[in-house]
Amino acid sequence: MTSQSSAGDSEPGSSSENMRQHRPAALRFVLVMSALALAIVGQALLVSGNVLWAITPYVVAVIAITTAVSNPTVSSGDSTGSPGNDAAPDISSNIRAHPAHAFRRPEQLWAIGLMLLALALMAASLYLFPKGPPNALAWWFFGISVPLATASALAFDGRLFSLIGKFRAGTEFTLAFSSLLPWLGLSAVLLLAAVVRLYNLDGLPAGLWFDEADNINRAVIIRANPGATTVFTPSTNLPSLFLLPIALVVDLAGVSITTARLVSAAFGLGGVAAMFFLVRFMLGAHAALVAAFLTAVMRWDINWSRIGMHGITAPLFAALTAYLTFRRSDSEDAPTLSWQAASWGLACGFTLRSACSHW
Repeated sequence: MTSQSSAGDSEPGSSSENMRQHRPAALRFVLVMSALALAIVGQALLVSGNVLWAITPYVVAVIAITTAVSNPTVSSGDSTGSPGNDAAPDISSNIRAHPAHAFRRPEQLWAIGLMLLALALMAASLYLFPKGPPNALAWWFFGISVPLATASALAFDGRLFSLIGKFRAGTEFTLAFSSLLPWLGLSAVLLLAAVVRLYNLDGLPAGLWFDEADNINRAVIIRANPGATTVFTPSTNLPSLFLLPIALVVDLAGVSITTARLVSAAFGLGGVAAMFFLVRFMLGAHAALVAAFLTAVMRWDINWSRIGMHGITAPLFAALTAYLTFRRSDSEDAPTLSWQAASWGLACGFTLRSACSHW
């Protein structure tokens, strides 16, 4: 009778414990979705010219996303001990087991500061772009905000200071040969993909498509006057981000038939690697090598990798975004969320047509 009553009494306690465990995840989800909704409202107000009205939703969105990703862990010592155990927790052992916890508070302050600075620069770039050329300052603000946001996510997760601490402590990093085999296989697949994409690149396909020639011409204009670069190209109504690496090739190697095609080939190789990471996460290394090989020799992917147009960016960002989305669903680390958001943003910035072409 005693054992039955104790078992019956433990069921409500275990149920409430499960509710307490699921509550933080639900709260983080609500905070992230609220931040996203407020950011959309702020963006809509900013684009419509209501800059002052856009400040409040942006600030509240920053507070919500900061609260969602910070998630400090409170250690309470030995969780297996009896309730009456009043022994003090071994703080030094907790720090040795989790070196990032020793830096948790200052690292969070750094993360919040970096995120606020990144969001301020991003908001400034969004405010300056609609004003038209010269857009040099807006592009600088945009370019600086991306690495700042990434560094902030790494700091929130506790990995940045942990990695610095390991280097300071002289930690040795070793790799087993068996763990290198998938990467050696990926290197071989990428070498094959590079050969079939770069062989006779100036002759196949023959000549230039109209859009290829237009992309090269626009890239030459960007190189001559970077400050006048618009977000969307007026001639094709496509994003200008794809033209920036073409302008870099123009600066390094001059204008030729292969100027834009080299950039497309690089995106094609990136798509092969992204497919490897996606399938490796879902099915393992062997299936990932098969998927990467099939992508490397796929006719559609080879054709678009040899033409200097926007289309080849779609496979890269589709596979990369899917990989980061699945990885995010399997874990709750802040860097993965940051990279997922960056992948979504770059996918839109490289491939999507938009009604915002008046920018």
